[in-house]
Amino acid sequence: MNYREPLIAMALKMRQAVPRWYSLAPLYNPQGLKLIVHFETWQRVLSLCENFINQKDFQVTMEKDDWVSVKFPFPVDFSGTDCKSLQRTITTLFSTIDCVEKDTHPEQLQLVACRVLFSRNELEGYALEVYISYEMKCFLKKNTDKVEKLATTALKSAAQRFHFPKKQEDFRTFVEKDGFLYFIVGDSGGPFLGVNYKDRRYPNDPIGYVMVSDNIDSPGLQLIFLYALATVAAWGEKQ
Repeated sequence: MNYREPLIAMALKMRQAVPRWYSLAPLYNPQGLKLIVHFETWQRVLSLCENFINQKDFQVTMEKDDWVSVKFPFPVDFSGTDCKSLQRTITTLFSTIDCVEKDTHPEQLQLVACRVLFSRNELEGYALEVYISYEMKCFLKKNTDKVEKLATTALKSAAQRFHFPKKQEDFRTFVEKDGFLYFIVGDSGGPFLGVNYKDRRYPNDPIGYVMVSDNIDSPGLQLIFLYALATVAAWGEKQ
């Protein structure tokens, strides 16, 4: 692929029709996450962070047209060391992808991008930043009910996989009429991932927006939110 352009996740918020540099999707049987990225981009990422990640946390297989599939199976125990290792690996990989020159698919659009922020002090939580493109925002506006059902099911499914100590009904998804997406656990003061309040002021602008998190106090809960996000992103790509 000859089409190359240095891209950062913020481009999704600032302009339309950004060429796709990776896809995020849910992994089934075993449950987890799947990242589709171009082989050369993946090689650049590994060369920078291979000493800072646990390569037992993922498996890589070749796809067509020099893209690779990177699979991250979820561990069973959300509070165990395997879960913390996986969260650190995903954080490092996404942060590195955001910094390298990327091989893109110019005929497809990047709908969602992640910047996973790991706090070394667990008391500060496990923050998440997500960039939603304008195209994805428009898609969410038109498919509110379907997205809410799909993502809520994904949240509950991942929570069950982790034996997460919350009731199934505590996990909810909400999409506002302007296309702003929220993942919520419990009441209004509980953990959530939702639109930045600054971006919420401008619902009619032809740009994307940033989702930020609050009160995510475990790596397992962060992975649960990522699983729901991946489910929405993959369904959006298919549509």
